[in-house]
Amino acid sequence: MTLERFRREQEEILRALEQRAAPGTRIKILEIKGDEGSGPRRMFVVRRLTEHPNGTKEFRVSSTLLGVNHLATLISTSQDEQAAIANHSVFALAVMLFINVQR
Repeated sequence: MTLERFRREQEEILRALEQRAAPGTRIKILEIKGDEGSGPRRMFVVRRLTEHPNGTKEFRVSSTLLGVNHLATLISTSQDEQAAIANHSVFALAVMLFINVQR
């Protein structure tokens, strides 16, 4: 997977989420980042904001983690943006270590 492919997939996911969301719900991508390399040990991350009609907000940090022997997806959500980012960061490190253990 390349960063460009991840970016395209996230835009497709955004369109699908918007179609299924309740009327008045707004979803936007805040950031997409990732490694440009082509080998294992890469991480692609997207941050999204969902604004519901009642005014509540949900921040979501999702990542695809590519290890030596495994692939993992990690998702963190919160009504607080910094909490979503911090929780994702804590678990991303642990998951990356796990999926990159060579046996």
